[in-house]
Amino acid sequence: MVTAAYFKSMGVPNTVSLVSSSGFAVIARKIGCDVAVPVKDTVVDSILSHLRGKSVTGIHTFAEGDLEIIEYIIPDSAPVSGRTLKDISIPGAFLILLVNKDNAYVIPSGDTMLQAGDKIIFIVHSTENEKIMGLFRGTE
Repeated sequence: MVTAAYFKSMGVPNTVSLVSSSGFAVIARKIGCDVAVPVKDTVVDSILSHLRGKSVTGIHTFAEGDLEIIEYIIPDSAPVSGRTLKDISIPGAFLILLVNKDNAYVIPSGDTMLQAGDKIIFIVHSTENEKIMGLFRGTE
């Protein structure tokens, strides 16, 4: 953290600091580090990604673990495959931020059709996670 702040003062345009906790990440940003990566959060996110199933390619927690951004590949057997977002929406429970179709990211609308193999990035409250994952999970 101190080294990144020093480099910033020497004119380095972008600095990254590896810190031990989210609390130190706040301090690092306040002293001029552009990006602060908490080791604890990174390890937890990595473990959660592996525990949630093979279709989960990444989980990023924030707001002290209350919210999760999940990267997910829709499996062939998913109940949402072939349905539009407006057909599966549960207002206030989750929000699909991006859909990657054929290596092109799309900001989805209610008419966006989900297909097996699409990679979606969505945000969900951690207490709703299992319920929402049940919508997307096939017979993995």
